[in-house]
Amino acid sequence: MKTALNLSASTCALLALAGSLPALAQENRGPAEAIEQRGEEPGAIVVSARRREESIQDVPIAISAIGAEELSLRRIRSLNDLAAAIPGFSISNNSNGRSDRSFQQISLRGFTPSTAGITTTATFIDGVPVASASAVNAVVDPARIEVLKGPQPAYFGRNTFAGAVNVVNKAPSFEWGGSVAAEVATRDGYDLTGAIEGPIIPDLLAFRVTGRAYGTNGSYDNPAAPGQTLGDQSTKTATLSLLATPGGGVTLKAFGMYSRDRDGPSAQGFMSAYEVRAGRGSTLPTTAAPGTVNIPAMGGVAGAGALVLPGYGNCTLNGFTNGFSASEPTVARQFMCGKVGALDRAYSPAQNTVEDAYITNYLANPNGRLIAPSDAIDGYGLIRRYTHLHFNADWEIGDTGLTLSSLTGYNHEEYFQLADLDNYDGRLLANPTYTATNGQRAYFDFPYEVDRVQKDFSQEVRLAYDDRGPLRAMIGGSYLWYNSQNSGGGGNGALGSGAPGTLSTISPATGSKTYSVFGSVGFDVTSQFNINLEARYQIDHLFAYAGPTGTTIPASTFLPAGAYAPNAVLADSKYKNFLPRVIAQYKFTPELMAYASYSKGVNSGVFNVLFLNRSETVQNAVADAGVEVGVSPEKLDNYEVGIKGELFDRKLTFALAAFYGDWTNQINLRTVSVLDVPSPPGTGTVTPVIGQVNSGSTKVKGLELDVHVTPVTGLDLSVGGAIIDASIRSFSDPAVSKLTGVIGDEFRGKQLPNMSKYSASIGAQYSGTFGSDGDIGWYLRGDMIYKSRIFATASNVTWIGSQTPVNFKAGISSGPNTFEAFVRNAFNNRSYTSIAEQTVLVPGFALSGANSALVLGMPTLRTAGIAYKRTF
Repeated sequence: MKTALNLSASTCALLALAGSLPALAQENRGPAEAIEQRGEEPGAIVVSARRREESIQDVPIAISAIGAEELSLRRIRSLNDLAAAIPGFSISNNSNGRSDRSFQQISLRGFTPSTAGITTTATFIDGVPVASASAVNAVVDPARIEVLKGPQPAYFGRNTFAGAVNVVNKAPSFEWGGSVAAEVATRDGYDLTGAIEGPIIPDLLAFRVTGRAYGTNGSYDNPAAPGQTLGDQSTKTATLSLLATPGGGVTLKAFGMYSRDRDGPSAQGFMSAYEVRAGRGSTLPTTAAPGTVNIPAMGGVAGAGALVLPGYGNCTLNGFTNGFSASEPTVARQFMCGKVGALDRAYSPAQNTVEDAYITNYLANPNGRLIAPSDAIDGYGLIRRYTHLHFNADWEIGDTGLTLSSLTGYNHEEYFQLADLDNYDGRLLANPTYTATNGQRAYFDFPYEVDRVQKDFSQEVRLAYDDRGPLRAMIGGSYLWYNSQNSGGGGNGALGSGAPGTLSTISPATGSKTYSVFGSVGFDVTSQFNINLEARYQIDHLFAYAGPTGTTIPASTFLPAGAYAPNAVLADSKYKNFLPRVIAQYKFTPELMAYASYSKGVNSGVFNVLFLNRSETVQNAVADAGVEVGVSPEKLDNYEVGIKGELFDRKLTFALAAFYGDWTNQINLRTVSVLDVPSPPGTGTVTPVIGQVNSGSTKVKGLELDVHVTPVTGLDLSVGGAIIDASIRSFSDPAVSKLTGVIGDEFRGKQLPNMSKYSASIGAQYSGTFGSDGDIGWYLRGDMIYKSRIFATASNVTWIGSQTPVNFKAGISSGPNTFEAFVRNAFNNRSYTSIAEQTVLVPGFALSGANSALVLGMPTLRTAGIAYKRTF
C-alpha cells in the first residue's frame, strides 16, 4: 500500500470509468482493522456478511465496510455520518413536523419507506437485530460497520428488504490495553471517549469497557427565544464486553450497552406557502393582546398587521377536493414549486419554547402517559434511553468442520419528546379558545408531546459446516418478538393549565412474532466456479391490541362491534413467505472475481386500527377509500451482477455492481376526510383519518462503483458513487393528488421521494514521517460528499438542491499520542438535508385542508475542533 505505482494504460482506463460513473459500492478499506485472508494478505478487510469471517473481496455481495481506523479518520460517529460517506445510502430525520433524533429513516439503493412506521433496511449489532436504527449510533469505537446491499433473507432475516447495517464490536483482548480521547469543537462541542480491556482470568475470561460523553450546541439561534440555540445534543454511553474461551472449541461472548440522549428543541426549517399576519400592528415584545389571524391570500387584508410567517408560494397548483379521483372538482392552492429557496432566518428555524405553568403543569401530569413524568423531559426537547444486551455462543465440534452457534438478543428503547409542532413563533396570534377561566394561553401555540416504548427479543440457533473443502452448508432457526406502543397529546387548547384529567392518549400497542428456518449450501463446482443456494422460510404473526383501558368498536364494518377488554387482541394475521437467494460466482484469478445473483425480499405488513373506535359513518368512508385493517407485506425481486478485483499487488482495488429490483405491494399513506355524524361517538365535524394501503410499484435499478488506489508512497485515493433510478410504475396517495393534481398514471416514470439519484464521495489522504528516526507520523486528509436533489413527494413538483459538504482533517502522532485538528463542512454548505410536506397550523386551521408548508432538515454548519488520543 505504501510503495510507488506507475499507472498503466489499463489503470488509467479504470480510473476514467470511475470518473464517468458517479456510482459506487463503497467497500472501503479500513487499514487498522485489516485481517489477513487469502494467503495471509495484509490489509484485506474482513466482513461477516455470511455469518463467517471472509475477505470483502471474496464475498459475492455488494458491501460497504468501513473499519475502525477509517471510521476515526473520517469522524463517522452516527448513522447520519455513515450515510453521508456511502453513496446510495441516506438517512432522514424528518417526520411529523420535526427533524430530530427521535426518528431515523434509512433509504438504501432507493428503497425509501413511504411512512415513518415502515423499515426497508434492518439494523444489527454483532448480527443481533435491533428494532430502532438509533441503537447503532450508541456503539463506541466499533471494529467496523458493514452495509450489506440487496435482500439478506437467509443470514439476517426480517425486514432486510433493501439490505442490512451491521455494527461489529471489537472483541476483548487477553492483553491489557486501552485508550482515552478528548475533543473540543466550536459551539461548545465536546466528545470524550475511553476504553480499557484485559484479562479477568488469563486465557479464560477477558473484558472490554467503553464509555462516551458527547455534547454540542446547535447551529441555529432561535429567534423566538433569544439566547437559545436549536439542535443541541448530548449523549452518554457505556458498554461492557466479555469473552470466555473455556476450551473444547467453545467461545462465549456477551455484550451490554446503555445509552442516554438528552437533546434540546430541534432545528428544522419551516416554509409556508401562505403569508400569515396578526390582525394588529404590534410586534414582539408587547403587552398588547394578540390579534386575529390574517391570511391575505385567503380573503385577508394585504399588509395589515404584523408579519408572523412569510409566504414562499411561487406557483398555483390545480389539485382536487379530496385526491381520490380525477373526476373530482379542482381547487387552486398556492405552494412552492421547483427547487426550494433560502429561508428568512428572522422567522425560521424557530420554536416557541416558553416553559410557563401551561407547560410545566402538563409535563407533571402522569395521566395518559407511557413514561412517568419523573423519567421524562422537563422542557422542550428529547430524552431517550436505550438498553441492548446480547449473548453469543460458538462451539467448533472437533475436527468435523461443524460449528454450532447460538445468538440471543434483547433491546429496550424509550423516549419522550416535547416539540412546538407549528414550527413558528405564534405569540402575536390570538388563541380563539382562550377564556379568562379555562387556563389556556391567550396566544396561539401548538406544543405536542410524544412518548414511545419499544422492546424486542430474538433467539437464533444455527449449525454450519465448512471443512475447507468444496462443500459448505448451514441450517438454523430463529425467533423474534417485538412490541411497540406510543402515547401523545397536545395542541393549542388541549393541554389546559394542569387540569386533572387525561391530557395525553396512550395508543393501542402493536406487536409481532416471527418464526423462521433458514439454510444455505455452497459448492465449488470447479476451482474457479461456485454456486451458493440460500433460503429462509418465514412466518410473520402480527398483532393489534385494544387500548390500555379497553376499546369499544361501534360498528361491524371491519371487526365485530362490541367492547374489547384492555390490551385484548383486536386483530392478528399470519404471513408466510419463502425467501431464496441464488448466487453464481466465478474467480478469474485469486484477485479477480465476478458474480450474479437473484434474491427475493419481503417487508412485513402492518395494521390500521386507529379508526376502529370511530363511528359507523367514519368506518364506512374509510372502507370506501380502500383502507383495510390488514396491510399485506411489500415484495421485491432483485437481480444483481458484480465484479471485484485487486490489481498491481493490491495497490488498486475496485468493486462494480449493477442491480435491478421489481418492488411491488408498496405501502403508502391514505388520508380520508369524513364529516362525522353528530350522535355519539361521532363528533359532528370533518375528521381526518389516516391509514396505510398497498398502492404502489416501482422499478429500481442502479450502478455502484468503488475504487481505491495508492498511486505513490503515502498517497491514498478513494472514489465512490451510485446512480439509482427509482422509477414509479404505479402510485396512489390522495394527499399528494389533492395538492398537486398529479393522479393515477401521471405518477408513472417519476422518481421516488427522499432519495438522491446521484451520489458520490471522494477522499484523499497523504501521510508520511519525520524526525531523526522517522518516529513521528503525520497525515492530511480531505473528503468531499455529493448528494443530488431530493424530491418531497412522488409528484416530483418540489425538491431540495444538491448537497456538497467538504471535510478536512490533519494529524500528527508520536508513539501512543495523536493530536488532530479538523474542520467539517469547511465551506459552510447550507443545503437542506431532507424535505417533507406539512400543513400550516393557524387559529381556525384554515390552512390544514391540504399540505401548505415544507419542513426542511437543516445541515450542521461549519464545525472546527482539535482532538487528542492516547493508547496504552
